Amino acid sequence: MKILAIRGRNLASLAGDFEIDFGIEPLASAGLFALCGPTGAGKSTLLDALCLALYAQTPRLQHAGTRGVAIRDTASDTLAPYDPATLLRRGCSEGHAEVDFRGHDGERWRARWSVRRARNRSEGKLQPAEMSLHALASGQPVGGKKTEVLTAIEARVGLNFSQFTRAVLLAQNEFGAFLRADDSERASLLETLTGTELYGALSSAAYRRAQQETDALASLQARLADQQPLTASERAALDAELAQAQADGTLLTTICQAARAALDWYAEAERLETLLREAGSTFEQARAAQADAAPRRAALQQIEAAQAARHLEASARYSAEQSVQATRHAQDAANNAEQARAAEHIAHAAQLQAREQQAQADRAWNDAQPALREAHRLDGECERLQREYVDAAGPLKQAEQTLETLQKQHEQAENERHQRQHQLAAIEDWLNEHTADAALAHAWPRLEALLPRAADERAEAAQAQQVLAATQAQLTQREAELKQAQAPLTTLRANAECSTQRLQQARDRAAAFDAGALAETREHLQQRSAQLDALARHDTEQTRRADDIAARQARALDISAERDTLQQHLDRIAQALPAQTAARTQARQMLHLTECAADAQSERLRAELRDGQPCPVCGATEHPWTEITPELRTLLARQQAALAQLEIDCNALLGEQSALQERQRTLNAESVTLTATLRDLRAAHDAASRARTALPLATMATDAGALRTAQDDCAQALEALKQQERDSRTATRTLEQARTADSQAQRALSDAQEAITTAEHRQQLAENDRDNAQNLQRLSTDHFAATLTAIDAMHPLADWRQRWQDDAAAALVRWQQIVDAWRAQQAQAAQLHEARQQDAIEQQRERSALEQAGIARAQTAQALDAAGRRHRQALDARTALFAGQATAAVEQALRRAVDEARNHVEAAEQRAQQCTAGRASAEEAARQTQAAQDNARQAAAAAAAELATWLAAQPVEADGPLTLERLHQRLAVPPEARQREAEALDALDHARAQAQTVVDERRQRCDEHLRSRPAEDADSARATLAVQEPALQQANEACTQALVRQREDEHRRQTSAALLADGERQQRRQALWAGISGLIGSADGKKFRNFAQQLTLDALLGYANHHLNELARRYRLQRIADTLALQVIDRDMGDEVRSVHSLSGGESFLVSLALALGLASLSSNRVRVESLFIDEGFGSLDADTLRVAMDALDRLQALGRKVCVISHVQEMTERIGTRIDIRRRGGGRSEIILPR
Repeated sequence: MKILAIRGRNLASLAGDFEIDFGIEPLASAGLFALCGPTGAGKSTLLDALCLALYAQTPRLQHAGTRGVAIRDTASDTLAPYDPATLLRRGCSEGHAEVDFRGHDGERWRARWSVRRARNRSEGKLQPAEMSLHALASGQPVGGKKTEVLTAIEARVGLNFSQFTRAVLLAQNEFGAFLRADDSERASLLETLTGTELYGALSSAAYRRAQQETDALASLQARLADQQPLTASERAALDAELAQAQADGTLLTTICQAARAALDWYAEAERLETLLREAGSTFEQARAAQADAAPRRAALQQIEAAQAARHLEASARYSAEQSVQATRHAQDAANNAEQARAAEHIAHAAQLQAREQQAQADRAWNDAQPALREAHRLDGECERLQREYVDAAGPLKQAEQTLETLQKQHEQAENERHQRQHQLAAIEDWLNEHTADAALAHAWPRLEALLPRAADERAEAAQAQQVLAATQAQLTQREAELKQAQAPLTTLRANAECSTQRLQQARDRAAAFDAGALAETREHLQQRSAQLDALARHDTEQTRRADDIAARQARALDISAERDTLQQHLDRIAQALPAQTAARTQARQMLHLTECAADAQSERLRAELRDGQPCPVCGATEHPWTEITPELRTLLARQQAALAQLEIDCNALLGEQSALQERQRTLNAESVTLTATLRDLRAAHDAASRARTALPLATMATDAGALRTAQDDCAQALEALKQQERDSRTATRTLEQARTADSQAQRALSDAQEAITTAEHRQQLAENDRDNAQNLQRLSTDHFAATLTAIDAMHPLADWRQRWQDDAAAALVRWQQIVDAWRAQQAQAAQLHEARQQDAIEQQRERSALEQAGIARAQTAQALDAAGRRHRQALDARTALFAGQATAAVEQALRRAVDEARNHVEAAEQRAQQCTAGRASAEEAARQTQAAQDNARQAAAAAAAELATWLAAQPVEADGPLTLERLHQRLAVPPEARQREAEALDALDHARAQAQTVVDERRQRCDEHLRSRPAEDADSARATLAVQEPALQQANEACTQALVRQREDEHRRQTSAALLADGERQQRRQALWAGISGLIGSADGKKFRNFAQQLTLDALLGYANHHLNELARRYRLQRIADTLALQVIDRDMGDEVRSVHSLSGGESFLVSLALALGLASLSSNRVRVESLFIDEGFGSLDADTLRVAMDALDRLQALGRKVCVISHVQEMTERIGTRIDIRRRGGGRSEIILPR
């Protein structure tokens, strides 16, 4: 894997676009190059761009805080400190990072990370970052979503982010700390650098699993001790006892069942007699109510008989209404005919007036034609001259604008020339006044490098002093920690002894409970509860069967009563159906006659009739029905509606009759089924009563109250047993907690002893760190003094050191401002001298352009005046015609007057024609309504005569003959009232029949019950039960106890066998996990973690020694046996073993660099890494050590890798021939200067 190019835009201090292409010279051929610049210029930002483009994250942002900290972005939005979007430069709307690389597959790829703000505005909300990957050869994109792109990049780079930061980006400070750390700190750093956290978790998990398996085995063994079955002789005695108890219970159950059956018979006989008396009383009440309703039944029959005359009465009433209507229509028709004749006269007068107005409009149109043609010609001429004038005005306006623009440009140029002259004079005066700054500007390139170096050395000296103080404080802290670790040892030993005593006490309390006896008691109580529940369910089922029998018997009575009611309804329908059918037949005949008068044949004969000529059918010379009048059509519609209603009524009666017959058949079938069901239910009830005696405990509860009391006693015993079991489980949990507490106390004592050993070791390491810090503080002070002496030799200001020591940053800024100001003034003066030479040439060109623009304006003004005169002449001639009105408007007004006159004539003629037709139609309507009036009077008289004939034919009633008034009263009764009255009478009949059925059924049940009278009387049965039931209860209890002991023994036998098998399997598992825990397990996870880290450290040292052999052959790193501590083998001193703390600064750098390269090789053992970026780590080296480091880097790039050194150390970067400079430009901006 090789980095080919890094690009970006608007990231931190790197504003705008930037690019570093490692494929162009001199970077292409340089194996070693430097990335240099002052602190904060943006060196690390380039490495951020590299990581962002490949992994969308950076190393330095990974360590940012994540809780309770937020960075304000916009007015309403904040960002987390670890968000890569914080690298977007403030005030920019978008930014990106882009990297070209060659993957381990040999292909060239381009990865890109980009972020932007909403609507591309600098104050917009940040949008989610985007990632992309393209093949440089084909341009084909890879992946769609961000996660897919990241996966594709990682696959082509061959390294994940953690491996990349260890194999490509080498941070020296981490390996310096790794080299000097103690075992615990080195273990922590090794976990962070190599990712070996898993092994500690495996060690702790193995230890916990072994403990769990051991506890499970102990629990199984304790349970097995509690499950011992009976001996063979004890089991045989128990079986014999159970057989004798079952035989005694069977005999006593038979005796008690017979006595209970006799008592049940006497109770049922008394209940049936009571029901029979109640049914007789109900029957007498129903028969009296039926007799009282006889007058109502006779009145209903009279009303039903009167319904046959309903259509005659309706026809007479309708004919009378039609006669009155016909008279009113005849009067209205005569009035309409008179009004129509007056309207016809007015319409003819309006027609003559409209024709005169049309003639006047035609004459005005013809007179205006010559003037209209002249107006059209002048309109065209004016329009053409207007266009010419507008075309001439355009060039004049353009010429004036050109002249004005040239004048403004000339004035502006003159002002700028004057300003430049004044500015040049001011700059020359300034340079003369600041001649003393020239010496500082000439010496500044060297001072610019030495002053930051002096600041760094001063900071390093101060830091060395702080480190010395910190190491001294750390030594004091280590001594205090040792005392603190030794303090609780006595208390922990006492706690361990107390926890052991509490464990023994918990064992004693747990042994006080017999789990087997509790289980036996529970099984016995559960069996007794199940038997009581079965007996209660049987009694509940018997009660339900009895209720079901009673309900079905009541249903049989309801069916019988409903059948009687259905028969009465069928009889009523059979009486009403003939009268309804006769009425329908009569309505059909009347409708047929009316339809014959209005059919198509009659219509054709009417059309052939002529006034005064005889009719071909009847021979009459007067023809009053020459047309179908509205009255005839209305009569036809009424008769059709009446017939339809009669059809509906007849069909309703027939449908009701069919439904009642179907219901009657359904009830007959249901009655047969119900009789069979009752027989089966009674048989099932008797069989269940006999079966109850065979149930366990059947004799101990003679009623529901006693049974519930027995169930409550059993439930209370079970609850007491549950409390004992809860106490047993509490004791078991207390034992487990005591075991855990004892284990924790013993482990705490072991940890305390180990902590004392660790504290002693850390105290020794702190003393070594204090000695090293003293040496470092002395070296840094000497370097700082040498740099100050070199600056004294070249700085032109005598008091520079005082200013710099007071405020180094402010002094640097001030001197940089002086130098920048002097250089800027000198450069600006040169530019102004060149601009003054160009001003004279531009001034002459501007004057010539102004003269030409004035001539062009005068010529266009003359052409515009001529066009304006011609246009005004044409307008004057057009104004003389029609007073200047538009030709189209005048012509349109004349045409409108002609069209309106013609429309008035046509409307008047149509109105006259309509009035003539209306007068003729009104006269014809008057004749027809008069004829309809005569016919209506004749029809009313005929209908009244027919109704009187029907009344005379009716029989005479008790209170006299039927009159028209009484007929109207009977017909006024609504059908709903008739229906309700009929239903009420039917309900009385149904109630009497139902009561009779109930009496018969209950008398039959009493007779049947008396035939099964038992031989024993009630008193004898009660005495038998009082004697035998206690004996039966004792026999059942003895049987239950024997059966419970038998089942408990079977349960213990089965449980014991299962526990033996489980114990063997658990013992194998416990042995397996105990062995694993012995190899790698520990409570704190250190056992396996230390072993794995030792192996990892050996692999790391193997790679590091390979690189160290090429960098410095004298040394070789070695791990001290059974620890993570490091030592150095000095080959030049006969393989003498040395401490890593004895190495000098340069030697420590070489060893740290070898460790860094070793980790890179360890992280990329599957990928060849051809690019390395070494970030900082050179600031604390002296000149000799720096030379050694540079020699090592030269050898490293000679191995075929492209090495980039990131540093602000000037001596180092000056020794590297190829450099990339990052320079600050003010305002938080930096610029990348590529080598040439």
